[in-house]
Parts: sequence; C-alpha cells; structure tokens
Amino acid sequence: MRAELIKLIRDNDFYSNLVLENVLELVASETVYGFLLDSTTSFENDGLVRQQLILVVTSSRLLVCFTEELPAGMVPDNPANLRINTESVPLSKVGTCQAQKYYKVDLDKPNSSPALNEVIVSLNWTSTQTMDFGPASCDDPECQNEHGYTGQIRQGDYSAKYSIAADGEYWIEHALAFVAALDFARTSATSD
Repeated sequence: MRAELIKLIRDNDFYSNLVLENVLELVASETVYGFLLDSTTSFENDGLVRQQLILVVTSSRLLVCFTEELPAGMVPDNPANLRINTESVPLSKVGTCQAQKYYKVDLDKPNSSPALNEVIVSLNWTSTQTMDFGPASCDDPECQNEHGYTGQIRQGDYSAKYSIAADGEYWIEHALAFVAALDFARTSATSD
C-alpha cells in the first residue's frame, strides 16, 4: 500500500517531492492501510489557488497532509508561496466516517442492477463545526416582512464528492476502500 501511495503522490505532480517527504516523515515506519488524495482549485484574492489533501490510515493514526499554494501577499512580510500543514490524529480521536452512496437505477425495473454513480466521504476528527446562515423567507413571493435568519450547522473536518462523470470509477472505488481501511484500523485498534 505504501508503494501505491508514493506512486499516486508522484503521478499527481503537485510539489510531489516536497509532499512525499512530508507524508513519509509522518508515516515513519508504520504500515499504510489506506489513503485518500483530494485535489482542489479555487480562486482567491484575484488568483488561482491549488490545494491538496492527503489522508493516510495506519494501524494507530490518521495522518493528514494539507498542501496549499498561497496567493501573493497572503503572508505579510514573508515571501512564502506554499504552505504544508501536517497533523497526526490518534485513531481513538477519529469520530464519524460516513460514505454516502448515490446510485442510478432504472425506475421502470426496480430489480435491475443499480450503478454506483457518486460517493460522498465525510470524516470528523475534531469538534469542528461549520455554520452557514442567511436571511429566512416565507413562501409568499410578495412578502416584504423581515423573517430573521436561518441556517445549518455541519460537523466535520473533511468532506469530498467523487463521481463517475467527474472523477471516474477508480476514485469512487478508492474512496470506498479508504473508508473500509479506516473502519478496519479503528476496529483493530479498539480490540487490542
């Protein structure tokens, strides 16, 4: 599994030597049970920012390596343009790990074989909460009254969606294998 992780980091070609150095430093001599790599690109401060998150499951820890390009001027008085944040989380501190699976089915043939179309992996290892708030409204399109605010609170440190259309079958299988590896490692760690 370690060799597959190394190959994936190199093939992804996102500061691969530096990322690999940080990931292998985290892993040390432990056995790798599973891993997940997630790359994103966004626009921030009038510039393109690329980010990569690598999650690695070992027999005792969830290892997190987050690499991010920094837009010019983000770190005042510092010429740095790349940040790597690493974290080692004991498996006993890892909370909920959820895999939501979305299938495409033929509604006219309910017993036909469903096709797995999308997977959303959500993982929590701290008590982080994300709060999204906005103005509340009512069903009356003519209403001008103030209705206060509404929102939702979401738990979780990590959530990513993998779909056949955008990512291909490999990444869906890879995400499900990561969830299974984490479940196996957590179960093994608690039975010791």
